[in-house]
Amino acid sequence: MAQVDKWKKVRQQAMLPKGKIYLNTAACGIPVPSTIQAEKKWLKEYQQDPWQFMVEWMLQHRGQVRSDLANFLGVSQKELALGQNFSVPLRLLTPALPGKRFMVIEDDYPPLMMPLALHDKELIPFPLNANKSFDEKALLTALKKEKPDWFAFSHTQHLTGQVIDIETIVKECKKLGIRVLVDLTQTIGAATISFKHIDVAVASCYKWMMAGFGNGFCYVNDALQPKLQFSKQGANHLSHWSHEMHTDPLHLFLEPGHLDHAPFARLQQAVVDQKKLGPKSIEKQIAFLTTQFLKGLKKLKIEPVGGWDIKRHGIISIPYTAKRMADLKKRNIVCVKRGDGIRISPHIYNTPGEIN
Repeated sequence: MAQVDKWKKVRQQAMLPKGKIYLNTAACGIPVPSTIQAEKKWLKEYQQDPWQFMVEWMLQHRGQVRSDLANFLGVSQKELALGQNFSVPLRLLTPALPGKRFMVIEDDYPPLMMPLALHDKELIPFPLNANKSFDEKALLTALKKEKPDWFAFSHTQHLTGQVIDIETIVKECKKLGIRVLVDLTQTIGAATISFKHIDVAVASCYKWMMAGFGNGFCYVNDALQPKLQFSKQGANHLSHWSHEMHTDPLHLFLEPGHLDHAPFARLQQAVVDQKKLGPKSIEKQIAFLTTQFLKGLKKLKIEPVGGWDIKRHGIISIPYTAKRMADLKKRNIVCVKRGDGIRISPHIYNTPGEIN
């Protein structure tokens, strides 16, 4: 009963569109008032004394946000860089990474793939099945055969919701001497994960973290950092100020210039909210809603994109037809077309009734 009351309270607080059933978290999570209030608090302080606030933001608050996020993720602050999203730090990091050959999954998250392609990394695509799923045993066989320098992938696939057994994949990659770069944008805030043995992890936090646009992070394992080959680039890289704002090399190179404080006020509060609700509890509720939706599809004899046999979390796509999309809109259900499917993505502010 307590769990039901907890999710009911979240729903009451979430700033959901009126008269709509919002099943579009994979496009943008809906905020709750606490994150908006945190942003307003910092804005008020900025308006009262802009110079003093900006000094505090650069020399104090920014580091505190990074520290709070690192604690939430279970990593060291020295291994974590903040960004407007994950694309900016990943673009800066990619040319510094040792190795050139990257195995990737076909049709994986474009913001993950693009920085690799732009920096002339050799991409070795692992093909999807006809239904847009992939077989993990075949993936491991391909990794053993190709022996790339890196395996870059999204933990939760953005089109189908397929979740990779990251513990097994990382373990096997380590045996083969393959480094791992993982996108957690569809995972962070929806499921718990261990960063142990992951070399690089990135995420933007506007989806299940419900922190809005303008914030993200890049994690680089401490053991990998001495092997990075950075070039000087970006504001503050050559000034004495850089060493006052950034005492660690990772922050110096992946957090160039100035970050807007407002999005990180939201992220800092989102971390607090996640801890209060309990990450494991959130993960369990999203898994429950995902399972409920799949049960409903079976009753309707609608096979999801990716088939029935893959493990999913928080994302389910159904085959797209113009009529089906029009019917969903007519029923005031907010979702989007992605690829060949209509993507449904529940969160803790959704109810089993909405899913059914």
